Amino acid sequence: FKENLGDLRFNAVVKLPTEGAPGFQYVDSALKNVSLAEFVDMMLEGAEPCYIRQSNASNFPGCEDYFDFNDIVPLDGLSSVPNLWLGSSNTKSSLHFDQNSSLFVQAHGRKRVKLFSPDDAGNLYPFPDNIGTNRIDPYNPDLENHPRFAQAQCYEGVIGPGDFLLIPKTWWHQLTSLDPSISINCFYGKKSSAFKLLKVINAGGIRSWWCVIRDFFWLGLCGREYRTKLLAETPTGKYFYELMVGTIKRRLGLDT
Repeated sequence: FKENLGDLRFNAVVKLPTEGAPGFQYVDSALKNVSLAEFVDMMLEGAEPCYIRQSNASNFPGCEDYFDFNDIVPLDGLSSVPNLWLGSSNTKSSLHFDQNSSLFVQAHGRKRVKLFSPDDAGNLYPFPDNIGTNRIDPYNPDLENHPRFAQAQCYEGVIGPGDFLLIPKTWWHQLTSLDPSISINCFYGKKSSAFKLLKVINAGGIRSWWCVIRDFFWLGLCGREYRTKLLAETPTGKYFYELMVGTIKRRLGLDT
């Protein structure tokens, strides 16, 4: 990467927190535009955790020639778009879930993986305004404020170069790099239903419902701007608003 693609520039997440859930911080406070050569040096030095997160493989010209997921994953009508993930040692993702299943391949270095079933949503603590991202640091949980987490069943293991991991949709997962790491993944298949997301909101109680309804109107209908949480996706209320608008447009034939 450094020798052949070193001049390419990326918005890297730098100074990642090493303790607590990353989602308590905001992405705009942690982004830095760097060349790939600079990032490789940062990644290998490991002075501070740094991450190039979910970058489409086409952003690394020539890399897509080295892998092809199309023969091994059921696409269910969706295109397979591989992503690359590059990070230093001690880079941690948030504890989160994705709405598509993911085939995750470790290419370089090792990662420790923690997985929790969707059935454990009631024992986990999603952010009320972003139900796909969790307030828990599974390595150092605050059981005084989050006592139900002690009842959650964790499936844990270490993956290394050449290992494949299937992460089913809506399964909570957290990955920590034990070495400088390069990973490749492919999201595939149909998204989880809105009903499953509503179950997670329900597990979060009244506060989650209030935040989702508020953001549906404030961020969606009123179009207000918001700050994106670190290693998180669109606020859930805004997501449901965009889902509703997209459905209406398709029904009216306005999405072409």
